Formats: sequence, structure tokens, C-alpha cells
Amino acid sequence: MKKCPRIARIIALLVLSLFIVTTLAFAQEVKVVNPESVGMSSTMLENVDKVVKMGLEKKFFKGAVVLVARHGKICYFKPFGEAEEGKSMETDAIFRLASMTKTITAAALMQLWDRGMFQLKDPISKYIPAFKSMKVVEMDAESQIKEVPAKREIRIQDLLSFTSGISATMLMRMSPLHAYVGKCFVKEGVQDMLSETYTKNLKENVKALAKCPLVFQPGEAWGYSQGATDVMGYLVEILSGKPFDRYIEDHIFNPLKMKDFWFYPPKDVFSRIPAVYLKPGKLIKATKEWSMGPVALGSLYTFGKNKAYLAAGGGLHGPTYGFYRFAQMLLNMGELDGARVLSRQAVKLMTTIQVADGPKFRNYFTNNRWGYCVDVQADEKMNALNDWYGGKGSYGWRGFWSTLWINDPADETVVMFMSQIPRAGLSWGYKVHNAVSAAVIQ
Repeated sequence: MKKCPRIARIIALLVLSLFIVTTLAFAQEVKVVNPESVGMSSTMLENVDKVVKMGLEKKFFKGAVVLVARHGKICYFKPFGEAEEGKSMETDAIFRLASMTKTITAAALMQLWDRGMFQLKDPISKYIPAFKSMKVVEMDAESQIKEVPAKREIRIQDLLSFTSGISATMLMRMSPLHAYVGKCFVKEGVQDMLSETYTKNLKENVKALAKCPLVFQPGEAWGYSQGATDVMGYLVEILSGKPFDRYIEDHIFNPLKMKDFWFYPPKDVFSRIPAVYLKPGKLIKATKEWSMGPVALGSLYTFGKNKAYLAAGGGLHGPTYGFYRFAQMLLNMGELDGARVLSRQAVKLMTTIQVADGPKFRNYFTNNRWGYCVDVQADEKMNALNDWYGGKGSYGWRGFWSTLWINDPADETVVMFMSQIPRAGLSWGYKVHNAVSAAVIQ
């Protein structure tokens, strides 16, 4: 039976109206002010457009969303390019946040510190006995690797500052010691990357981690670690009595009105999730996982059937505006729109340097220093920096799929650059930040 043309047109108009209403509702929720009203130059902010469009032309990323706020007000919020072939990027796109998840995990744990649930110098074995007697790998005079007892136990502060000694499979090529520990991770089935095949929950993954040695003595160096963040997420579960995803929803997302955040997004928002593209300069859509050393890596975990692994170090998905609300809360020292989610002291601890001085404690990605799951700009000397210059005291972090956020307390700015390509878009995000900093006029 054929549909009446008039009825078909009415249905089409209703669908279009619903789309327009939904889009307008989002646009009304996110108020964008005139840049000059917050001491920024509209003319200078046009350089942000030029930088992003140059990155698109050179095919370093397929699409992007940029948000800029100053004094707690958004003055720039634009989508660029495509979410995938033939589909425009929108400001409400839901991005794979990867390691930007880490700061949310740290905030959740620090909330429990605010409530007196633990001390930062508590050994984690107090809550997870499997970490009581850890071994550490060392290389002897004959270049043989051996396992020796840890000089002291891992403290909760070590997890937050990435000085625990817990390594990561992604670092296996960094040294023979990292390779040794990484092989143990593989043997024990540790999950510390992003794969659709993962089935362990946080408890199971943390127990597997505890069977492997540390790559350095606790407190004696800095080392990036997905596993350490998983331990933090599991501590949140133990201390709160709630699953990790439920806890952050109840105590971070809902109070801050951070909408549309999930470890595993529901099917009805799949259309808002941009595709991941590989090979900058060509841009080939990722349709399968690939290997990163001995483990699988890919973007398909987003749609995976196995939803047990809540990757506290890299598994969250969410939109630009939602994460902005989290970043602005930190810039406001723990409060946003009347909702206080962290104490001022907790934010101060998170966003100031919490590691010792010296080359062993440098973040080897940026050559900056580390707070609690944020990268902190310590030095104004350009020869001390690798990736970016945000101004002394600025802080933030980034994700594997080229998402990043930077807070600058001195200028009271939040800058967000969101894309979906492994690492290649990050340098363009830092260029965007430079252009934003130049636009501050008073």
C-alpha cells in the first residue's frame, strides 16, 4: 500500500521540526557571549578558525569542536569539518575522551578524601591487600633483570601523582624494564588499552595488576600508567560501595549537569559519535582494531558488546560542553553554579605540582610536571618544554584520540579542542590554545 504524498510530507516536516527543536534547545542551553565582554578580541579569535581550517586542509583531522571560555563565560564555541564522510561535525558530538578520563577519576577519589574516607599517605594495601608485598624490577651489573622487594608500599598519593611504579603495556618499548613488566601484564591478562574484546571488571583487572612487578621503586620516579588509574577507580568502588560508573554519575556528572557521559554510550546516541580516522594526510576511517605492541587497540570498544571493563584511565565518552563544565569547576576551585563537588584544598592539590624535582619526575610527553592526573606548566623557559606553552601555572590533559583541555588560572580561561584521530590532532589543539592566549586583551 502506497503512502499518501501529503502524509509523507507531514511526517518529514515533523521529523525536521523535532531535529530543529532539539538543536535549538542545545544552542539555548549553551549561551555564548561576545568575546569583548570578557576581555577577549573577536578579531584575534578569528585566528582560531584559521588554525583549525589549516589542520583540516592538511588532513590532520577530519573534524573538530573548539570551545573557549573566560571568567566563567563561553565566548567561542564552534564545530569544524566532518564527524565522518558526508556528515558535518556538530557541537553536541560525543567524543572518545580517552585519557581525559583520568582527571575525572582523580576528582572522584579526592571527593572521598574530602569526606575523610582515607589519608593520601595510606598504603593501598590497607584497602587492597594484594599490593602488600610488591616486587620491583632492576637491572644488575651484568644487564640481567631481577625482581627485588619494594623499599616501601605504594601510597594512594603515588597513584594520583603517577609515582607508584605501576607501568603500562603502551610503554613496553621504553626500556628493557618496561618490556619485562609489560610481558607480565600480557601473561596475567591485564587490560590497560582500549579494545572491544575486554571482559574484566575493575576488581579483576586490579588483581591481575598486583601480580606483576613495578617498573621503579614507589615515589622515586614518574611513570604514565593506565593501571594506576584503574586502581584509583577500584578504590572509589571500595570506599563508596558503588560501581565506579554509578559513583561518578551521582557525584560528578549529575551535580555539574554534565549530560551524555558514559563508558559505553547507548545505541540511540551512536549517530552523535564521530568516526576515528587514521593516517594524517590521507585520513582513512578506522574500521577494525590494530596492534600496539602485544595488545590490541582501537575505537570499536565504544560500540563493543562486552561492557564489563570501566576503564578509569581512558574509557569515558562525552561532549565538549559537558567536559567544559568539569574544567570550569576546577578553575572555580571546586564549585560551579552553586554545586560544590570538591573542596578548594582538593583542587589545589590536584592542580599544583605534586612530584619531586629532577628529570626522573618530568612528564615525558610534554616535559612538564604532574599534579594529580593533570599536566602542570612549571616553567616559563621555552627550552624546558616539548608540546605546548600554556603559561606558568596552567594545567590540563589530553586524550589519545586528539582531545585536550587547558585551564589557565592567570587569564581565567578554559580552552578545549576535540577531535578523533590518534595523537595527530594534538599539536593543532596546542596551536589553538596559542591563538586563544593571544586573543586575551584585558
